[in-house]
Amino acid sequence: MKNLPIVRLKIFFVLIFLYIGFIYTACSTKPDFEDKNYPGILASDGKVLFYFNLEKDSLLLNQFLSSYSNDDLSEIIDRTDRLSISIDGFGINSDFDIIAEGNFPRFFTNFAIDREENWIKHKSNYTFWENEIDGLYASVPINSVAVISNSDITSNLKYIESGKRNYIPDIIKLEFEQSVLTVYSHLPGIEIYESLNIPFEKMLIQDLFFIVRKDSDDYSISGVLDFLNEKDAKVFSTALKLGLLIKLRETGKSSILKIVHDGRIDTVTNRIILEGIILNSDEMTELLSGDRVGKQGR
Repeated sequence: MKNLPIVRLKIFFVLIFLYIGFIYTACSTKPDFEDKNYPGILASDGKVLFYFNLEKDSLLLNQFLSSYSNDDLSEIIDRTDRLSISIDGFGINSDFDIIAEGNFPRFFTNFAIDREENWIKHKSNYTFWENEIDGLYASVPINSVAVISNSDITSNLKYIESGKRNYIPDIIKLEFEQSVLTVYSHLPGIEIYESLNIPFEKMLIQDLFFIVRKDSDDYSISGVLDFLNEKDAKVFSTALKLGLLIKLRETGKSSILKIVHDGRIDTVTNRIILEGIILNSDEMTELLSGDRVGKQGR
């Protein structure tokens, strides 16, 4: 996951946008997650969906962001209950969409953005804002929900208005409620192979599913990779193990060391199962933050 600092940058952008609204008002809104399935707006084929449940744990995201910014973002994180991020790749030019759920008063946040420089107001099915300098689009279309994108925000707003959602398996939606972080993708794009240190071949991943749960002061990681057939799963499993060893030799990170030495990577028919990975908070932050944390620690 060498390019995950890009993901951190995107989370940072959305929280800074929301902070503009917070400094103008202390009003509260009551989020309503039941049956809304906002991650389903972003779960398009080929994209990778990251879902942070901050009601389960906010420490991970706080530490994750602190490696990028010296600002105290704890108040913003306290007001955010769920954070969904969808990306089409891990490169710097990748498209991304973010939906934050929490204490975001629609009227006051839009009023605050209207007073900020560099934000241009647009009218669609909902009001949204464009920042030409940062290349961002933002909207608080309804109370408790904020949307950020660097591409076509209007399609996300139409999904909110219509109630339309992309398919997410029920077992994964259940993990949204149980896990600190859930990662899901159906037919992930080519760049996911590069992030796993695996050359792109014909052994295509059909579904990718990782979960992170809080276990006392530690985090437990497990995951599943599904393929069309058993042969592809076995070949990919070997390549994955080799890629992790290469990454360990390149970085020497304790998080990678634990995955290699303690984690179990087993092939069962056309599925690769990863489990038994336990990391402390520093190691979890190190794993998510990529090369930046490693450089800071030198």
